[in-house]
Amino acid sequence: MRTLYNDNMSIEMQEKYRSLLNRAYDDLKEKGKITSDDGEIFTDLAQYYAHMLDFIEIGKPVYLLLPLDEGHFVINANTRTIEVPKEFKECGGITNDNLCEIATFTIDRYFDYVDLANPKVKIMVEWKNAAGKQGITNINLIDLDTFFTDGKIRFGWPITREVTEAEGVVTFAIKFFMKNAEEKMAYVLNTLPASIVIKKGLNVDKADVEIDATSDLFTDVVVNNVGNVANLPSLV
Repeated sequence: MRTLYNDNMSIEMQEKYRSLLNRAYDDLKEKGKITSDDGEIFTDLAQYYAHMLDFIEIGKPVYLLLPLDEGHFVINANTRTIEVPKEFKECGGITNDNLCEIATFTIDRYFDYVDLANPKVKIMVEWKNAAGKQGITNINLIDLDTFFTDGKIRFGWPITREVTEAEGVVTFAIKFFMKNAEEKMAYVLNTLPASIVIKKGLNVDKADVEIDATSDLFTDVVVNNVGNVANLPSLV
């Protein structure tokens, strides 16, 4: 995951990030969230990330869908397959990773007669970790045109410790669905399962570790406001 905006990027990537920073700045300014410390424009991602809570407050959580140059999981609605990006094939995470990766998915906005951008269409990730535990993550981090304008939908899956708790293969699939007035499934589009590999990390005794309080802040932003992860375990 890229964390810096700097001159070492290609000109193309600098332009993409510059456009994103400018749009984010303008949206924050319109809502009165820009301070004198921010200056006339954002010059780096540190200023951008300082407004994480503000993006939620102004109704723009899509600005947390970063970085722009990381591979996307591409869903083919016709074949129902998910193409896993190279970096996630090689390593989808380390055991006990928690919210350090947001897997970004891309799918065509229209499939047959359905507009998948319809607010009535909900998205969930169904997953099974390497220990056999199963779970569901409801997706609220969805973007249509903040980053690209190509007729596609992009959405993010914040990967939690429940998913990465065991070394091995994590299998997952995506479900798009709508319910009717009786709360019954009126429309369902399922993908075929895909997988990523979780590699073994170093297990350090928690009793000897000082937990950084900022982890609670990140959980509040990404999980409670964006990821809506079911049955999320404690961070400590």
